Amino acid sequence: MLNLVIGAAASGKSEYAEDIVMSLPGEKIYIATMEPFGAEAEERIARHRALRAGKGFSTVERSRDLTGLTPEADWNVLIEDLPNLAANELFSPEGGGAAAVLSGVDRICKTASSVTIVTGDLFSDGGTYDVGTRESMEMLADLHMKIAEKADNVVEVVCGIPCAVKGELPVNTVRYETAEHEALKCAEVNVKEMIAQDRLHVYVTGPMASGKRDYVLNTLEMPEAEAAFEVQELLRERPDLDVAELVEKLSGCHAITQTEVGAGVIPLSAAEREWREKAGRLACLLASRADIVVRMVCGVPIRIKKPAVDFVK
Repeated sequence: MLNLVIGAAASGKSEYAEDIVMSLPGEKIYIATMEPFGAEAEERIARHRALRAGKGFSTVERSRDLTGLTPEADWNVLIEDLPNLAANELFSPEGGGAAAVLSGVDRICKTASSVTIVTGDLFSDGGTYDVGTRESMEMLADLHMKIAEKADNVVEVVCGIPCAVKGELPVNTVRYETAEHEALKCAEVNVKEMIAQDRLHVYVTGPMASGKRDYVLNTLEMPEAEAAFEVQELLRERPDLDVAELVEKLSGCHAITQTEVGAGVIPLSAAEREWREKAGRLACLLASRADIVVRMVCGVPIRIKKPAVDFVK
């Protein structure tokens, strides 16, 4: 079984990939591809080690040349992550480029019981990059398509919620389903009454200018005073603000919108990187607390989390 798990920065993709591997019988092998260049990389590596501590993983440090590994038949392999592996194979003097990545994945897939690959969405920020960076991005995009074609399951993780793009969710949880534009205004539900009873809390995410505010105010007919918009900017205005503290401050809002900011190439600015990470953690926390999570795509609402009691038809 081959699983490809993609998501933006701090979207919860690594945690979900770990859940997949932990649900399977056999040895749990974590292939770490990041090379520890600098204090920030060391800190990120330490954080990932802490997150998987006690979960039964055996770690294999392998920044490139996966064909050199000898997997066992009972291995459930987690490769973290594809962008680092691809960059190492592209820019290292000993690297073998995209062909080395694909042959390494094929080598492991032929023997191991399962392979789960974590990758990042680096393509949605519209930035202009130098030739080397552009080459790396194009190589990664091509790898995504080729691995996704071979994969049994492709999962996108959005603010901590896994959404099946191809196949099924390897770990059974919420499914990715299209909601009608008027889904939250069905005849059986009076949205205003639900708000008054403090029973309806909606989190709306999506790219910039995707229709989030319009959806809250016009489709849901939510009073503006009951909502909070573009909450990721609160973290930019107050870099010292604790994410958990902000979540508590927003707990009285019946609708919250937040623009997805974690996709794209990792920013050069340390402050921007920190803001993007905090925005991702904020999104995961808000989505976990919401009754309903809606993702806007070109003005179309996609419901990716339903309430425990399904009053939305």
